[in-house]
Amino acid sequence: MKMNKIIIPTVAIAMGAALVGSVSSTLAWYQYSTKAQAAYIGTSIGESENLEIKVKDGNGGWKWVTNAKSSDIEAILSDKLHNGSNMIPITPAVADEGNLGSTDALPAKFYKSVETGVGGVETYGNRYSADENYIQFDLYMRYRQTSYRTSTDNADANTFPAKAVNLVDLTIIDAAGQNGAKDDLYKAVRVHFSAPNGNSLVRSLFAADDSSDAASLTTATYGALDTDNDHKLDKRLGYEWETDLGDNIVYGIDGSEQSALNAHVATNFNNRLIGVIPQGNNPEFSVTITIWLEGWQKLSHTTNDNYDLGEQDDPTTENVDESRDAEDSAIWDPASYSNKQFKIGMRFQAVDVQ
Repeated sequence: MKMNKIIIPTVAIAMGAALVGSVSSTLAWYQYSTKAQAAYIGTSIGESENLEIKVKDGNGGWKWVTNAKSSDIEAILSDKLHNGSNMIPITPAVADEGNLGSTDALPAKFYKSVETGVGGVETYGNRYSADENYIQFDLYMRYRQTSYRTSTDNADANTFPAKAVNLVDLTIIDAAGQNGAKDDLYKAVRVHFSAPNGNSLVRSLFAADDSSDAASLTTATYGALDTDNDHKLDKRLGYEWETDLGDNIVYGIDGSEQSALNAHVATNFNNRLIGVIPQGNNPEFSVTITIWLEGWQKLSHTTNDNYDLGEQDDPTTENVDESRDAEDSAIWDPASYSNKQFKIGMRFQAVDVQ
């Protein structure tokens, strides 16, 4: 008697993050920390086909499971001597023109801040972020086919065919704030996938904006900032008797931008290849997942007395254009974003290799 066949060729992973921190007047971006948690996958019986995830077995080894929990992800992160609990807003340390496309490789390092009063290529100096300032881990998968021979013989025969892995959903959202309202921190979340397809790598960078129906989202990774919150855009440092400090400083690499696929546009997941699992008894297929909070992303809440607040209440403030409207800012307000949460959900599907 042949047992019923149940096919569950998908993996779903859900991750959440809790944020808390403080702001420093010498940095352009608000700093906070985060924790990642939770993952799950369906199970099957009888003759079956499944995607499986490789996790630690608690005894110094590894095992393949059909239900990867939050503790499993934390154990994988522990190999890097951190658990993702100290995320801060950063930006990839891209060389040359500073551009990063949605299918580009990530640079080896991230910058963690800009220096007040210094623009152009010297904006960042050597202020690189630490590994614990972002989340990066390898998620190993395999596609296992199991066939039970007879109802009286429970011995199973496993085979591991080649399968293409597609990303069929990526959800990036804010958790409710202290007042129960949804906010816009999710717009700063970036999720990058990198996985092999034979001898090459497939890469995809995602962001999210549910107020836009654009398939691709562009973030300017340069611009004038009011890093000291004096309601004026920064100029070069000068002494009190100097009257001409020149033009506003442009931080970052002038004209640079970052492009990402919009995770909230369904058409971006039509056959979105992540990589190809090779055939074999011990397929070493891994998806490198990198999650960071983009410091150049403009959000709706900025700090008190920042230029981006628009019209200033105090008419005696020098050089203030009182006709300006408030606008989103890359200087985030810690009072608005402290203890904020965002959530990431991702789902993969195994399909035949074309």
